[in-house]
Amino acid sequence: MVKNRTNRIKSSNGGGPPHVIIHEKKEVVFLIESGMAYMGIGTFLKNLGVSDYKGLVCKNKSQFNELKEQYG
Repeated sequence: MVKNRTNRIKSSNGGGPPHVIIHEKKEVVFLIESGMAYMGIGTFLKNLGVSDYKGLVCKNKSQFNELKEQYG
């Protein structure tokens, strides 16, 4: 991981939010705690190569971490 000019951590997945891919259900759960990043879910799915999957938003970091442990 590399810090960019705004001191935010740049992820290695192309700059999208943290996510968990659940192949069995064809779903991708994104951790979007605040802001309007949810508007880019379609683009995030395309960048991940799973544009036919359903994009879901999780706003709670602890619930997201549970999903990550379960499916990650």
